[in-house]
Amino acid sequence: MRTTILVAFMICTAALVFAQDAAATDQPAADQPSATADQPAADQPAADQPAADQPADVLAEVERLSAKLEEANGVIDELRAESYDLKNSAQAAEDRAATARGEADAANAAVAEAEKKAATAMSIAAASDAELKLADEAVTSSSARAEAASARAAALGTKADALATRADALTADAERLKAKVAELEKQSQSLGQGEQQARGRNTELAQELAAVKAVAEKQRIAEAALAYIKPSDSIFLDGGSTVLALARLLTHMNSLTVVTNSLRVATLYAAAGPHMILTGGEVRRLSQTMVGPTTRPLLDQLHVDTAFMGTIGLSPEAGLTTTDPREAQTKAMVMAQARQVVLLADSSKINKVSFVKFGTLPQVQVLITDTGADAAMLRNFRKQGVKTIIV
Repeated sequence: MRTTILVAFMICTAALVFAQDAAATDQPAADQPSATADQPAADQPAADQPAADQPADVLAEVERLSAKLEEANGVIDELRAESYDLKNSAQAAEDRAATARGEADAANAAVAEAEKKAATAMSIAAASDAELKLADEAVTSSSARAEAASARAAALGTKADALATRADALTADAERLKAKVAELEKQSQSLGQGEQQARGRNTELAQELAAVKAVAEKQRIAEAALAYIKPSDSIFLDGGSTVLALARLLTHMNSLTVVTNSLRVATLYAAAGPHMILTGGEVRRLSQTMVGPTTRPLLDQLHVDTAFMGTIGLSPEAGLTTTDPREAQTKAMVMAQARQVVLLADSSKINKVSFVKFGTLPQVQVLITDTGADAAMLRNFRKQGVKTIIV
């Protein structure tokens, strides 16, 4: 547009200059210098075109240039209109660009908000996964506890059955012992010879009857003895009611090895239970045990981890005593072959002395008894190196 305006300006300037030159040409001849007398008129040059025609040409040229100027002005107006339209278009474009930038900013903000929501959703999902994992663990733990409770209930049921069986057996033993006491009392009254032996048997039977009454104490002693048994141990189970109570608690321990001279224990494990080895020997019917020197061949070859022993009498001076020499011999052999001796004796046996000694207190590592035991006696046992457990 600037170029068009410049061209129009140059045309107007040229027209003005041309007009001035034409006006100067139209001045009269009087203004021209006159010819001298010496110069003949014939010698002056003749004009090619009359002077009167020159102003008309100038006017024509001026009109032509004016027309061009008008035309240039029209072009300038058109260019101005186009410039105005272009400005309006540019402003509209800027407005649209600003709108687009606003929309882009809004879109970016929406994307950022969406990303934020997505991050929140992912956090919630992660928390939900963690909660689900905790719930699964809780369910697993609950299932394990339920299974443990079921196993415990089954074990308690088995134990209850065993206690019921034991109660029946003790009742039968009590009746049998009562009958034997009555029989021996009659024999001791009618026989003059063998009075001392009968008295010893009466003592043993009387203690067995007392043991029937101390069922709860014996059960607690037996349960405490379980702490000294591992599943893969080899143990010896002596005759006697307290040791028999312990034997009934071991029926589920199939990997345990039990050496015994008790016919009652042998009957208990005959069908199922721990691996069992019988000592053999002479059967003593009163105690339902196998005793005497014929038990030596086997006992001399065995070394058990723990021997669980019973006794008729226990005192600081006399040690461990029983009523029968053959039984005492077998008990002594067992204690000599055991790495540890655990004596199971309720309080009725403490500070009692029976017929035959089979062991000393230093040979006993642990004594388990009940709360009825004499405290002074227990202190004496501790001084001799015996660990005492009261239940």
